[in-house]
Amino acid sequence: NLGVRGVFLLTGTAGSGRSSSLMRIAMRLSLNGRKVGWLDRDQGASAWALKRACTNGSKFDVIAVDDADTLGHDLAATLREVCSEKPHPLIIISIRSGRIDRVLNPAQLGKTPIAEEVMPLLTNTDIAGLIDALTNDNKLGKLRGLSRSVQEQIFREKAGRELLVAMIEATSGERFEDKAVREFDELESSKRKIYAFVATATAQDFPLDKTSLLLALGANNSNDTLNALEELVRRNILVLQPDLQRYRSRHRVLGELIQRSLQNSGQLYEVLRGLLLVLAAHVYPEMKSHAQPRRLLTRMVNHKFLHQLLGPEHARRLYEDLEDSLKNEAHYWLQRGVMDLETGNLRLAKNWLDQAKGINPSDDYVETAFAHWQFRTAIETPQDPKSPAMVIDAVESLDHQIKINGNRQVHAYHVLGSQTIAWIRRSFLDFEEKRDLLLHAIDQVRDGVLRHPKHETMNRLFKDLENEKLNLVMR
Repeated sequence: NLGVRGVFLLTGTAGSGRSSSLMRIAMRLSLNGRKVGWLDRDQGASAWALKRACTNGSKFDVIAVDDADTLGHDLAATLREVCSEKPHPLIIISIRSGRIDRVLNPAQLGKTPIAEEVMPLLTNTDIAGLIDALTNDNKLGKLRGLSRSVQEQIFREKAGRELLVAMIEATSGERFEDKAVREFDELESSKRKIYAFVATATAQDFPLDKTSLLLALGANNSNDTLNALEELVRRNILVLQPDLQRYRSRHRVLGELIQRSLQNSGQLYEVLRGLLLVLAAHVYPEMKSHAQPRRLLTRMVNHKFLHQLLGPEHARRLYEDLEDSLKNEAHYWLQRGVMDLETGNLRLAKNWLDQAKGINPSDDYVETAFAHWQFRTAIETPQDPKSPAMVIDAVESLDHQIKINGNRQVHAYHVLGSQTIAWIRRSFLDFEEKRDLLLHAIDQVRDGVLRHPKHETMNRLFKDLENEKLNLVMR
């Protein structure tokens, strides 16, 4: 109903047909005479781009945003802001089911009208129609020659009736993931290397143009490399987007499966290194934070991302390899510092965080990380006379971050609560000092729970603080 203005959320799991459904909705509205705008990861969707599309006097009746979670943590605040304008377009967004709670914070959304629709699994009618379409297009594969009832039974039993997975498994007779990895493994080495880079880039919402791909590969414009790339496209293993002249895998789910295969086989390091070097070449210090290359670099240089995919030692080695290319990026030094902070190398962490602070002294993330370092240093050396003052300074910094960013982020709450517990257990403060510090942390984290009611870590932290209060009294 386009008489209603607000947000329509379309959600579903990977491969459920969510993006295709959003495209069909946008196309149908356009055919009905509505002016429809489209934003997605390939077009550099950002919170800033969404704001610009929805400003007063917008020429659009509807804005459709695919994979809206790629707009980042500002998505909810941006939706609230644009929906407060009168008039404003109807905003239709799609987000994977598992990412909704991370990016649509109720405190930031406020009273923004939002309706959610979950992509349904395939119904019996859907399955019948799908088999008809596959039959007419000679794409039945392993289903050909089976009775109609058996064909329908196979679809019902495959992959919980999820569209993409069910189609591949039913028509090939092979598990979706096994088929994707086998297709990759069967390529000859030069094509497999190209596919590895493009698939991983696709998994990270990072379509590559030819120049960037060659740079990531460390290859020149050799005929062998270019011929291999052309053959992968001709055989429909890779897709060339003609309007953008960029390469991607056929579906992001396939990209994620290949990335996981590379991770499991220990081949992901060189791929991530090449992609990050490409991003470093595209980013310059004055580039806006909402620009796609900077947003991608921020996400891919994140210590948790690299730790999860590579493990701590390889992640640390990758940071070393990137130093010459990223030495002027505060976020690079910040993430490098936080990794060493969380693994207990406080001396190195201080060095990296100081460099981040030197490049961008007003960075909120750096201030939070430095406060975390102060807490950890005090906890490691509780007998040092300077440690209590260091903790007081850290608490003041975290209080400041909570005041200005508490609606958007939970990290400052978490550092304050968790480190307060650790400090109280290790410090030589008297009972009253410990009690006052603990009560302050409880008040702040209680506020965080109210602002982020669905955040499990915050709720768990609040319970831990309450338990610590009881333990302190009983000691």
